[in-house]
Amino acid sequence: MFIDIHTHHTASQAGTIVNLLRDFDSIPAQGFYSAGLHPWYLEKDNEALHVNELKTALHKPNVVAVGECGLDKLCDTDYHLQEYYFSRQIELANEYGKPMIIHCVRSFDEVLHLLKKKNITVPVIFHGFNKSHELALRIIKQGYYLSFGKHLQQSSVATVFASIPLNHLFLETDASDLHIEELYLTASALKGININELQENISVNASVVFGSTFG
Repeated sequence: MFIDIHTHHTASQAGTIVNLLRDFDSIPAQGFYSAGLHPWYLEKDNEALHVNELKTALHKPNVVAVGECGLDKLCDTDYHLQEYYFSRQIELANEYGKPMIIHCVRSFDEVLHLLKKKNITVPVIFHGFNKSHELALRIIKQGYYLSFGKHLQQSSVATVFASIPLNHLFLETDASDLHIEELYLTASALKGININELQENISVNASVVFGSTFG
C-alpha cells in the first residue's frame, strides 16, 4: 500500500488521508480524512462555533487525525489567535484520542512549547518537513514524526531525509501534482532500500499512529 499521510486532492487510493480545512459537515462516509482549523483561515469571531464544528467532524470514525493545524509567522492571521486555536486543537486531539498533523512555519519553538505545555498524549506528525537536520533530530527526540513531500526533490532536504530513522517517517503529496508512487521511488532510493521495504516500514508507522486504520 502507498500510504499518503496528507493530501488536498481527492483520494484515489486506499491509504490516502485527505485533509479538509472547512465544510466539515460534508465529509463523506467513505475514505479517510483529517480535519483541522488551519492558521491561514482562522476567524476572530465565532471561535466556539468553529471549534464545535470541528468536534462534530472528529466524532466521525473515518476522520482519523486533527489537522492540519499549527502556527505560521508568515501569514496575516493574528498570532495570539493562532495560539488560541492551536491550543484548543491539542486539547481536542487528546480528548478524542486522534493524532495531530502539524502545519508549522517559523514557529517550531512555539509549537513544541505548546505541545509540551498542553501535555499532548497522542502521536504528532509535522507535515511537509523541509528544515535542518538539527531541527529534525530535535523533533524526533520528542517521539514525533516527520512527513516529507515535494521538497524531497531538493538536495538539502533529501540529505536530511536520508538520515532520519525509518520509524519516524511518512510521505505525503500535500497540494502538489506529484503522485505518491513517485515519492516512494525517490524516498526508497535515498534510503538505499527497495520500495517494498519502505512501504512495509511506513505501514508499521501508520499502524502505530492510527491503530487498525492502516493495520
